[in-house]
Order: sequence, then C-alpha cells, then structure tokens
Amino acid sequence: MKSAIWRFLTSHLRLRQLPSPSQGAGDTPFLLIHIDKTACSSVYKALVPPTRSSEAEGGNIHRPGKHWTAQQWKNRLGPKEFHKCFKFAIVRNPFDRLRSKYQFSRHIKTEPFRDPFNRYCQTMSFSEWVIFLSEQNHKPLRSQAEYLCGSSPKELLVDYIGRYETLERDFQHICRLLGYPTSTTLPHLNKSPATTTDYRLFYDDASKSVVEAWYRDDLDLLDYRF
Repeated sequence: MKSAIWRFLTSHLRLRQLPSPSQGAGDTPFLLIHIDKTACSSVYKALVPPTRSSEAEGGNIHRPGKHWTAQQWKNRLGPKEFHKCFKFAIVRNPFDRLRSKYQFSRHIKTEPFRDPFNRYCQTMSFSEWVIFLSEQNHKPLRSQAEYLCGSSPKELLVDYIGRYETLERDFQHICRLLGYPTSTTLPHLNKSPATTTDYRLFYDDASKSVVEAWYRDDLDLLDYRF
C-alpha cells in the first residue's frame, strides 16, 4: 500500500525522480515545502513544468497538498520514504511576507472567497487591517516555522532553506543540488501589484507589535528583524 501511495505522489504531487548531483543520474526525489507568499509557485514551476494546461491555468499550479507542512508530508509518506527526499523551502521576512499578502488580497478578486477576512483589505489600510485581525484573533498567514519544523520549533525537518531576499542565488544553489543547469529560468508567478519595495513604510508601532507577536517563532528561527 505504501509503495502505491509513493508512486502516486511521485507522479502527481510535489515529488519527482531527479538526477543526483553526487551520482549524476540517480533516483533521489525532491520535496518542496510550499510556503505561501515566498515565490514557491515560481520555484516549483521552474523545476517541474506542468504537463497539462489545467495545472497552470491562470499562472497557478493546483495540486493536492500544495501548502502541506513538512510534518504533514512526513505523516503521509512515513519516516522512511520522507527521509529519502531532498526537502527544501523558501522563506521570507515575516513583515514583508504579510505586506505582500495584504497587497495581493487587495487586488485579487478571488481572495475573499479563500478567506473572508481578506475582503477587509479593500477598505482598510495595512495597519488597520492588522489591528482588526488581531482583535478578531485571526492570524492571516501560518507561521513559516510551522511549515519547516516538527513538534518543536527546534526540530527542523528540511534539508535546505533558501531565502526570498536572495532568491536568484539560492535557486541556482537548489538547481546544483538537484542536478539542474544553473541557467534554469525562474518565472515570476502570483506577483503582488507593484509598489514601494520598503515594507517598513506600511507599519506603525501598533501593527509592528502585533506581527512581532504573531511570528515570533519565525523571527527567532530564521533570524529576521524588522
């Protein structure tokens, strides 16, 4: 039964047989832990181009388990098969990641259907939106530590962490690890509308304090600061 599940995942989800950089032509699968608003859709499409047009409709990749955590994948595959994979993720400064979420939700009409709280982006400033969600006890993005770790924030379940802030360089490193040419093109999917690049301009003291509390584990684990 386990082998049948593995074959299905290898063919249809975020697992694929790839050349091994140490052997040149091996059978090591990779597993991308897809954290939202960190350019993971772009990374995945670059490494595994969709074979059916429905998979890339509107520039998105839609598959079961798209935003599963590493722990969820480990539970699904079992420890033995999970540890066979090269597991990696892309992370982003939590303050910038939430700012990107706000702007994306503000301009994409389908976002309110995914999360009813997103509709308030249309009428509220970023800081107002953050404070409102805090009052409603609603955190709009799962912490990145939850994606990367097991039962403890210190139990990392991935082999490599790239950073959004150095995405091109880290993507080339991932390509080398997986045996891809470093000339592999990285597309830009699900881009938030163009705006100032300084996320700090969106914050006031109150919203900064809320986000620091929401994503304290990310700030500590990933060594990010405001």
